[in-house]
Amino acid sequence: MLSHGARFFAATLTAAMLTAAGAAWAQNDKASTAAALDCVCAEQTMQSRRDDAAAEHKRYDESLATARSLGHEAQAAHGRVNTDNRDEIEAYTALLSRRDAAIQAFDDESARNADAVKRYGDAVNRYNRLCTGRLFDPGEMTVLRQSAACPRP
Repeated sequence: MLSHGARFFAATLTAAMLTAAGAAWAQNDKASTAAALDCVCAEQTMQSRRDDAAAEHKRYDESLATARSLGHEAQAAHGRVNTDNRDEIEAYTALLSRRDAAIQAFDDESARNADAVKRYGDAVNRYNRLCTGRLFDPGEMTVLRQSAACPRP
């Protein structure tokens, strides 16, 4: 049997350990909430970047179609131009200028599309790093998705 002093020491030590464990749990709970918020913000950024990439890809496709169409039109017109007719030469030259401008616009759009795809890929990687393989409380995630004030992507 333990003496009164030993029992007091054991009780004090147990209380101190429980307090420390409770503080660690609370701190871990706060870290979990912060991690959940980071995950929700990463998810929102990823969705926004996906939408941006899809819109940019649509513009890319439209630009490509325009450049191709004008290229085919110029190629078809090339053999039909009457080199003795000044108006036909000027019309063909204008067509070539429009084709060249469309090719330049497509080149510019290609670079913007590549940037959008890279931003989306970066957002997916961040989401995977912060969210994949982690367990979050579904109720907390729902609340955070509805109320989180995430920075604009």
